[in-house]
Amino acid sequence: MESALVKVLSDIFDAVDSRQGTLLGLLDSSATFDTVNHNILLRQLETSFGIGGLTLKWLSSFVTG
Repeated sequence: MESALVKVLSDIFDAVDSRQGTLLGLLDSSATFDTVNHNILLRQLETSFGIGGLTLKWLSSFVTG
């Protein structure tokens, strides 16, 4: 995540230095998982997509707060 932020800032600074316009669009997905059943989502991620281990634990922690 940090490297993505550094890349975005670097691109913005380069554009400003070159006197180019910049536009940044952001999408807030914080409420995305509020409308789905978390247990079903996590089970599908594990069984259908093969996500497990620490990744599944991280996702579980994320969707459950």
